[in-house]
Amino acid sequence: MLDRPQNLNLLNWRQSPYSRWSFHHVRELLPTENIRADKAAANDWQIALQSLDAIEFEGVGGETWSLQQLFQSTDTDALLVAHRGSLVYEWYAQADIAEKPHIVFSVSKSITSVLAGVMVGQGLLDPTLQVIDYLPQLRDSAYGDCSLQQVLDMTVNLDFDEDYNAKSGKFLEYRMSTGWHPAGIDQIDFGLHDFLMSLSPGPGSHGYRFDYKSPNSDLLGWVIETVAGERLANLFSEYIWQPMGAETDAYITLDRKGAARSAGGF
Repeated sequence: MLDRPQNLNLLNWRQSPYSRWSFHHVRELLPTENIRADKAAANDWQIALQSLDAIEFEGVGGETWSLQQLFQSTDTDALLVAHRGSLVYEWYAQADIAEKPHIVFSVSKSITSVLAGVMVGQGLLDPTLQVIDYLPQLRDSAYGDCSLQQVLDMTVNLDFDEDYNAKSGKFLEYRMSTGWHPAGIDQIDFGLHDFLMSLSPGPGSHGYRFDYKSPNSDLLGWVIETVAGERLANLFSEYIWQPMGAETDAYITLDRKGAARSAGGF
């Protein structure tokens, strides 16, 4: 079992070597909201474990790699392989990782989109409508004249650069608003929804091209909560996590005002 790194903080928790601990101890770093499982209805895997140690493939530089080399070179925490309904391979870097939720970052975008599909199926969401039909407070933002379908497709024209190495500007402001990065004393009341309302349109028009920008998925989570009148964590528990037979609870990170980070916080 790994101990909490001594110098871990909100500036470095996503960086190696701190990430080996923090990615499955997120609740000890950030506010979160629980996603309840129904333990009585948990589905059991069919077990048909096999050894995959003999698998080889071309790695960096053209050398022949094994799975173990891949795990070591990429600081992999876990790998599970399912085939035709059976669990055929399961590996963890540390034994206790198997018992702790692990943040999935941008896979959260797909999870949020699945939940949006549920809302569409129930007649609560209409992708052809404008975002401001659901959130009129966004009228003066970049989202003031785009459709929900354009949000789902990430074809919204935003003045926003998804630069993970940014040391200043909109992307750093975005991270601060989510609670994932330290905020200045004058920014602690500026949350994720405030940031979304502050975004301006870029040069061009909506619907023209795909442009991967995480705030779109955070906005989608906000729309889902608004139309359902329920917290995102509760909706995910009710419509996805419990029906799929999840064994243990999950959770999602929140900003300082309680807004769910639906683009990356599951």
